[in-house]
Amino acid sequence: MEDNRGRRGPSCTDDFSMLKLLKIPAPIHRDEDLLRPPDSILLDPYGYISARENDTTARGRLSDGKRIQVTFWAARPPRVSCFTVHCPALSVGSFTDFPKILSTEDDLVLLRVSIRSQRDHHREAISTDRFIYQAGTRTKRPELHRISMPADIESSAELPVLLRCRARDMYYIVMLCRRSISLQRFDVYLFNSKARDWRIMAMNPAKEINFYYSSKAITIGGKFGSVGWVDLWHGILIYDVFLNSNQLRYIALPPPVVPKLLRGPPLVVRDIVVIDGHIKCFDMQAYMKADINTEYSYIPDGLEAVTCKMNLSKLDSGWENDCEIKISDVKLNELLLTTEVKVKDRKLTLANAVYPALSLHYDGVVYIMNQLQHYDYKAWVIAVDMRHGALKDVAYFGSGRP
Repeated sequence: MEDNRGRRGPSCTDDFSMLKLLKIPAPIHRDEDLLRPPDSILLDPYGYISARENDTTARGRLSDGKRIQVTFWAARPPRVSCFTVHCPALSVGSFTDFPKILSTEDDLVLLRVSIRSQRDHHREAISTDRFIYQAGTRTKRPELHRISMPADIESSAELPVLLRCRARDMYYIVMLCRRSISLQRFDVYLFNSKARDWRIMAMNPAKEINFYYSSKAITIGGKFGSVGWVDLWHGILIYDVFLNSNQLRYIALPPPVVPKLLRGPPLVVRDIVVIDGHIKCFDMQAYMKADINTEYSYIPDGLEAVTCKMNLSKLDSGWENDCEIKISDVKLNELLLTTEVKVKDRKLTLANAVYPALSLHYDGVVYIMNQLQHYDYKAWVIAVDMRHGALKDVAYFGSGRP
C-alpha cells in the first residue's frame, strides 16, 4: 500500500465541528473498475464513519467488547483511496476523532480508533484502541486484531512502523520513544506478533545526528530487518530489528533544491520511499513572482523538483541524483482529462502544489496535490512522469473536509 501518513489532517475547534466533519460521507468511487486491483494506492490516512461493506471488510472487538468493522475502498491512482469504520452499537457522536492509519506495510495496516466512553455519571473518558488489519486472500477473509499498547508510550512516541516477515508468518511493530531531546536519547519499543508482547530497549545515541521529530516512518527491510524514522528536513534514524542491538544508525538527507530555511511541515514539499532496493527522496520548490495587476499579491512562477536515491546495499555510498524536472514546463499531452486543470500556453500551472507522494510501482512518477487556494476543500491530484517530462494523469480530490 501507498499512503499519505503525516499529511495535514482535517481540523476543528470543538465537539460540534468534529461531529459535523465525522458525518461527511466517504468519497467512494462507484465507477471504479477494480477487477484487477492496483499494485499500490494513494490512501487518505483519516477515515470515515460508514456501515457500508465490501470484500475487504474485517471485524473485531473494541477493548470494551463492542463490535467494530473496517473497510477499504480502493481506487486507482491518482484517485485517492479511503477507509471506513463502523461500530454497530455506537453513534457517530461516540467517535472523538477521525480513525487514523498509523502505518502500512505489505498486507498490514496499523490504525487507531478513539471512542468516547462513560466511566460514571459525572466523568467522561476517551478510550483509544489500536488495531492490525490484515488483508484477505482468495482463501482467507480479512482479519482485524486489537493490539494492547504499553501504558507509558503515549507522550514521547515517534511514528510507529511495521515490519512484515512473511517467511515466518509474523510481523513487528516498532516505535521510537524519546527520553531526552537535548541528549538525543531514545528507547525502542518492539512488538512481536508471535509472542504477543512488547520489549523495551534503551538505545545508544547515534553520533553526530541532527534529528528533531519524525515526519514519516519507513520500512527498509533487507537482511537486517531495518526500519527508519525520517526527519524530512534533516535525516533518518535507522534500527535493525534482526540484529537485536541497542544501536541506532543515522543517515543525513540530501540538501533541498534551493537553500532555504528548514522550517514548517516538510511533507508539504518532500517525500521519501523505499523502492527497488533504494531509498528515494523527493524535494520540490515553488517560485513566485509579483502580480503586476495587484499591489501586494504573488502568483506562481514555476515549480522545480528533484529526486535523489541511495542504494540499500551501500548505505555508506551517499546520495546520487536520480531525476530533475521543472514541473511547470510539463506540456499537456492528448490525455483526455475529466477535470479542469489550470493551463497557460498548454503548460501545467500548479497554483498551490503540496504533499507530493512518490509512486511505489511506477519509476519516476510523483503524485502532487494541487489546490486553487490554501486550505481549499477541493483539489486535484496530478501524476507527473519525471523521467519523460509528461503529465500521466489527473484526478479530482474533494473529501468535503478542510
